[in-house]
Amino acid sequence: MSKRIDLNHLTRESGNRIAVVMVAAQGMDDPVAELVRRMEPADHRSVYVVAPDLSENTKSDAQAPVAEMSAELRFHRLSTDELSVAQGCLCCSFRSELNVFLGQLFMSLLARREPVVKAVFVVTSSPDPALLEQSLIHAPFLAQRYVYSGMLDLA
Repeated sequence: MSKRIDLNHLTRESGNRIAVVMVAAQGMDDPVAELVRRMEPADHRSVYVVAPDLSENTKSDAQAPVAEMSAELRFHRLSTDELSVAQGCLCCSFRSELNVFLGQLFMSLLARREPVVKAVFVVTSSPDPALLEQSLIHAPFLAQRYVYSGMLDLA
């Protein structure tokens, strides 16, 4: 039996910032579907899932469309698994597609074009959360708006 995700526990220490959770997806068939299964349906509308296409790194290339998993889940697809590819290069992470998306998301929230977001789940095949954590700490715009809230291993 898979363990349920307690969104309130993950966001308890975030204060006024949005919690960012790294989701380890090494060797999983469909980590996004597994993440959705472990969340309470009521939490779907208050989170964002950000994930690259991991089909070449997983056992199956048939990923379920996110819309079929949850009508309320907000999802953003990255062109690459940047946290895995960057290999610890912090300077590159400032200009990353993920960081640009997080900045745009916050501006959309500020303009009230998006409903409230409690947490952003970043799905990656990287086993090391340091790049994401450091990127959120050292990018001034992101550091004031987001907080790294830990790593979730779906295995």
